[in-house]
Amino acid sequence: MSDHESSPVIPPAVRELFPFTSRFFSVGKHRLHYVDEGQGPVLLLMHACPLWAFSFREVIRTFSSAYRVIALDQMGFGLSDKPADFDYRLEMHADLLEMFVHSLGLTDITLIMHGRGSTIGMAYAVRNPDNIRAFVTLNAMGFTGFFLPLRLQVCRIPWLGAKIVLGLDLLTREFRRYPEAVQAAYSLPFPDRESKISLVRFIEDIPCVPEDDSAQSMLEVETSLWMLREKPASIIWAEKDWLYTKRSFRAWTKYFPEAEVHMIENAGRYIQEDAPDELIAILRDFLEKTRC
Repeated sequence: MSDHESSPVIPPAVRELFPFTSRFFSVGKHRLHYVDEGQGPVLLLMHACPLWAFSFREVIRTFSSAYRVIALDQMGFGLSDKPADFDYRLEMHADLLEMFVHSLGLTDITLIMHGRGSTIGMAYAVRNPDNIRAFVTLNAMGFTGFFLPLRLQVCRIPWLGAKIVLGLDLLTREFRRYPEAVQAAYSLPFPDRESKISLVRFIEDIPCVPEDDSAQSMLEVETSLWMLREKPASIIWAEKDWLYTKRSFRAWTKYFPEAEVHMIENAGRYIQEDAPDELIAILRDFLEKTRC
């Protein structure tokens, strides 16, 4: 294997929407892609599956004039490497995030997270509560006891699941309703079947029952959430998300009863695309209140 894989080349139409400098963090033979824009208090952005840093482009553009805004592509996503033999479990993603934060010397962090990124971000946060200033979550898994929608249950059938995910673009077909340049951006990381391995592993790793591989890791996160209850928090929820539903929303509000809550009625799975202006307005208000 070479030292690292070649990152996808960003076409001009996508680069126009995402004009930020690409940086890379080495993890053994592999690399994690990230952008690091601006100076000031740290905003660390963690994307959902199957998204990448591109989904936070308006957040980066808006807040990098007053903050240091860092958006990390998880291993297997975006412009990060997509090794077939990598351990894609929650614990490893959390380990990588911890290594990344330590390497960059990031402190007093405000996390802005979405989906799988929220799960990974909270795993980091409960390990390092003193390094968290505040956090924002968009729609995300409600910790243990997650109910997997039928369309993803089918994808966990051993002999069938990978064929569905790799062959039918199950997690990426929704992008077709967005402008062509946005579709191109979200399709960019997954040009072939081999590049989609992280999508298969994501579905396999969702902890729904105690026997699942990451169930113990998720339980450890959930039982440590009390350490973050005094942190300023905001929960921003798209009401039309088919994956992270009101059941997950209620779990977040149970653990963080003092958090701000914002419901976005006409947004779905990809809230950044469906309601960008509303999202930015909510974030701006929250950040102004939590900044020293």
